[in-house]
Amino acid sequence: LFPVHANASDFVQRTIRQVIKGLIKSIGPQSPKLLNIIRNFPPGGDRLVIRILVVLTDTGRCCFELVVMRSAWFGCVEEYGVFVRLLFYSIDCFPSSFVAVRPSPELVKTVKAVFVERDLDAKFLIPIISGLTKDEIKQYLPRIVALLDGTPMQNQVVKRVFSRITTGVGNTSPPISSQDLLMALHDMEGIPPQKVVEAINVCFNMSEAFKSEIIAVVLQQLIDQPKIPGLSMMTVSQYASIDRRFIHHINIY
Repeated sequence: LFPVHANASDFVQRTIRQVIKGLIKSIGPQSPKLLNIIRNFPPGGDRLVIRILVVLTDTGRCCFELVVMRSAWFGCVEEYGVFVRLLFYSIDCFPSSFVAVRPSPELVKTVKAVFVERDLDAKFLIPIISGLTKDEIKQYLPRIVALLDGTPMQNQVVKRVFSRITTGVGNTSPPISSQDLLMALHDMEGIPPQKVVEAINVCFNMSEAFKSEIIAVVLQQLIDQPKIPGLSMMTVSQYASIDRRFIHHINIY
């Protein structure tokens, strides 16, 4: 299937990625053969593997693949602007209908191994992100934030990732708290400041996960540091402009 997919037209590739859903669901994430395929997929099979991972970790009708990667179709209509791309997204993929399942330990182990060995794109981690530990999330967080490019589409990608890792699946606790995630964003190194600021603004726009009380606690911790980084002061100023009540909940002296 991989050679056929790699050599097919864009339309046929998209069709293949859609019709394999039932097959992948029936095989399941415990299959040694499927895990071996993911572990050793041939060059050029990136999109198909991401689709397989999406299917294995999605119980909803939302096609998360359209969120985590730009398909050739999107590239073809890039000149028509964001509206066309988001219109296509809104027709085929409603974020509210996406329901994630916690990835199996075997699947997480397999994806992590191939991700590290072949230095794959951060998008490979997104389907199994909720199966990582807090330390692993902090380790790979810069790779996720680096996906941001100022476009609404990539903003939604990162927003979905943040939602996954700060929200428990079923009766399980989330791998990282909203407070720890916001602190981790300020501790990252080697990422352009504009991308970090965009990631922090993603948090500010997720009012359910990042309530004002949580943000106030984090920003107070940042202010209380012996040496306050410029990014921290920028964050304080940014959030104060969003919620003027915030200034009454922190001590800046």
